[in-house]
Amino acid sequence: MGASLVIIFKIPKKISFIKENFFLNYTAKISYTLYLFHWPILIFYSYQKSNSPELIEKIILIITTYIISILVYEIYEKKIRYLKSQRVNIFLTSILVLPFIFYFLNSIINLENKKISETFKKNEIIKEVFEGRKIKNEMEDEIILKIKQNKYFVMDPEKKNIIVLGDSHAFDLFLSINSFKKNNNDFSYFYKNFEYLYCFKRKKLNDEIIDFLNSNILKRKNSCKIVLNGLDKSILRNAHVLVISNRWPKEIDYKKLVEYFYSINKNLILISNGHRFYDIPTLFFKKEERINDYAKNTLSKNQIQIPEIEYLQKKYQIKFFDKSQMNCNPKCIVYFDNKLLYSDEDHWSYNSLEFFGKKLNEFKFFSLLKTF
Repeated sequence: MGASLVIIFKIPKKISFIKENFFLNYTAKISYTLYLFHWPILIFYSYQKSNSPELIEKIILIITTYIISILVYEIYEKKIRYLKSQRVNIFLTSILVLPFIFYFLNSIINLENKKISETFKKNEIIKEVFEGRKIKNEMEDEIILKIKQNKYFVMDPEKKNIIVLGDSHAFDLFLSINSFKKNNNDFSYFYKNFEYLYCFKRKKLNDEIIDFLNSNILKRKNSCKIVLNGLDKSILRNAHVLVISNRWPKEIDYKKLVEYFYSINKNLILISNGHRFYDIPTLFFKKEERINDYAKNTLSKNQIQIPEIEYLQKKYQIKFFDKSQMNCNPKCIVYFDNKLLYSDEDHWSYNSLEFFGKKLNEFKFFSLLKTF
């Protein structure tokens, strides 16, 4: 469209310098080469650095990409495009040589990846993280099985019974709460796996149509309407406090969510997102004990809309706990006392449960429970 307008109306005299400017003209000539090289360079640099580049680094990468593009354009592309006598020879040579180059590079990369994988698996600290993952998965599977057998929710009349509901992040929270032994005399904790909190996401017309088809026509058991209507509310109603935690996506309708669970149990605590990093075991493999200097939270802001939550707090007298305050305050700590605190991008590791249990106490989570 832009090119058509320039051709039809011609270039105004006031901006004719664009047409005559050597830098802009030359950039136009190498633009395709720039396009080809900018993304691999950015990805390679980001992988090596294990974080998104800062502004000054982006400027350096742009300059580097420009220089590489000039070299490729002048040494290779220009000859193919403008020297007709050599075009066929260069083209045929490229067809013959490039596959061997790619095969050679791929072999080197595969060999290097194999060495890295073997070294990765031998790293004792990383092995502890993977073993901890298995333990956590087995613990969660055992709880889910007991719930199906109606052998799990045995409420203690002498204690305040707390149910933590949500996804795998809720399970991390549940385990960390249980690890803090000082409060176990006052409270009894239970975990309820519920992967459908995304059902409270604000929906567009096409989402509404899909939900209607899934629930009313196809009668799918995992459709939001059927799941929310079929949730066992009696267990949640009997809890002294219902704690809701999740990896919250954007565009959650918190008013709808709170109203749904408030109708079941009026003693609600809503937990925010925590942090998200470059995969922590991989980052440790690269940076080892210096990992805390390179760990950066990739969640630019808490995805829970704080003003909306403040309004709901006042209206329904619910409580809100900001989990993000427990780390990156200001420095992010992902490695402590020879232990990795995260098992991937955002889950707490098995060995870090006591660490985060103490953090929950430090930031008054247990005091919040006692307000009900």
